[in-house]
Formats: sequence, structure tokens, C-alpha cells
Amino acid sequence: MRTNFSKYTSCLAVVAALSACSGGGAADTDDTGGASGTVDTGGDQTLAGYLKDKWGIAVSDFSVDVFLVGDDGTQVLVDDGVITVDGLGSQEVSTETIISPASQGGQISFFVSNADLSDERYFLFDQVENYVTIGDLTRGVAVSKNPDGTYDVWAFDGDAMDSFSTVPNGFEALKLVEQYNDFKTLPPYLLLTAFVAAHNAPPEARIPLCNINNTCPHTQLAAQPPVCEIFKEFCDCAACLVLDRQGACDLCPDL
Repeated sequence: MRTNFSKYTSCLAVVAALSACSGGGAADTDDTGGASGTVDTGGDQTLAGYLKDKWGIAVSDFSVDVFLVGDDGTQVLVDDGVITVDGLGSQEVSTETIISPASQGGQISFFVSNADLSDERYFLFDQVENYVTIGDLTRGVAVSKNPDGTYDVWAFDGDAMDSFSTVPNGFEALKLVEQYNDFKTLPPYLLLTAFVAAHNAPPEARIPLCNINNTCPHTQLAAQPPVCEIFKEFCDCAACLVLDRQGACDLCPDL
């Protein structure tokens, strides 16, 4: 478990508490499949059931080990748990979610690593600018989806932007993501844990509302749809970088 949070708060990365998928409580559902714990699968199917039936993925023991709220409203959640994948087995992973306050854009950074904190990758979702960033603490790729279905892709190494391009679809965007992250050489559980998290509705950014006596209780900013609902083809085929799932991966090219 991480105990030093400060080095992460200035980094970019993506999404959500995993407890909704791991038996941490009853899931809320609605007819659209857009509530916490559900996914738009063509019916009112729980997220845990969808992930297991379609992708062969289950998570357990995620229940938030540490939860901190900073003076500026930044929320930090640290959680270790187990991901089990059909045909691959189980592995313990460590995760950390950092939610910046709404006044700072409400960005959500999701870090995942092996239990010993090795091979860490981060996934950021910017709810205002509507892009995701995937990388390590040195380099990565930011991806946004345009109304016409094309993707804008920024690749960076350190403070320098390596390239910017507009590609026709999420498959082409994934090629750059893989080039900068080497997911095929890492334990597959890391990317798949992020994949599970990105199917949850993003955690809600807190807005400080100050009373006349300068006390500032926190209220919540309405959550956005799950990242994997916004970036569906990109998200599904990202999982297929490390998972050959018959049916689920049929439409994804060999990346």
C-alpha cells in the first residue's frame, strides 16, 4: 500500500473505485444502464456480470483501504485487491485514485501497479476536456475522441511533445498507446484492472461551498458517463491488447 501521495498529485492519469465490481455493496441500477455498478450492455445487467460473462474478468477485495481529503478538496483513495481473469489466473494489484477538485477541473487519476508497486501505469480522465491520458511517470499518450469518430492523439516524453496527429479511429490511436506503454510486455492484470475501473461511473469531484462563517462543507459535482462508454471501441480493443477473448475481441485488429 502507498503511503506517500504527494508525488502523484501533479501527474496526469483515469478512473474509479472498484468496489462496485467486487461485492462491496449492492449496485444501483436504472433503465439506461448508466448508473453506478451497471453498464450499457443492451439490458439491465450488472457490471460485475457483464465483465465476467463477456470478458472473463472478476475483481475482489477492493473496499478502499485509505481515503483522504485534502484542504483543497483533492480526494485520494488507496486500495489493494485481486483481479482474476479466465485462462490467466489471479494477481494482487495496488491502485490509487486521485480526484482533483471541481475548481481545478475534476481530473481523475487512476494508478495501478503490481502489489510491490512495480510496473506502475497511470490512466487520467479529464471530464472537462474529455480526453484520457495513459502512461508512466515519464512518457505517455493523451487521446480525445472527436464528434466525427476520429481521434486526436498527443504523444509525449517528459515535458516534450513527441507528436500530434489525428487518426481515423480508436484502433490507430491504440497503436501509439501501446508504443509508449509496452502493455504486451507487462503483466496483463494491470491494463485489465484499469479496464474494469473505466467501466464505472467516474468518482465525483467535490466542490467546496463556503458558508458565511468561512466553513466549507463539500458537495458533489455530478458524475460523467463511464470512460468505456465514451471511448467504447478504444476501450474494448485496449483490453484486447492483452486478452484474446473470443467474441469480445473479434472486431479488434491485431495491434
